[in-house]
Amino acid sequence: MSCATAATSGISSYASSSLARPRCSGRLTYQTEWVDPQDHTGWTVTVSGPAQRITNGYQQARYRLMLHAGPQTSHEHLLRIRPENVTGYRLTRAPA
Repeated sequence: MSCATAATSGISSYASSSLARPRCSGRLTYQTEWVDPQDHTGWTVTVSGPAQRITNGYQQARYRLMLHAGPQTSHEHLLRIRPENVTGYRLTRAPA
């Protein structure tokens, strides 16, 4: 997910997950990261902002394609975050 450049970011969540029940008037913070297992470098990105559940069938299909999500299950919810705050860090190794 390209959080820094997206006008809206989508995530997939299950009904039992705390992500499926946004608190604080629908505000949500989501963090994702990637770390290379060999050299331990990578990145981390945190996005926060108002969140809403995606219920429109066309929009659900669109986000599923972008998220490479599988078929919808009765326990899954798609949520949209309108980023108000985006932070990111590059994880690098210290010079030897």
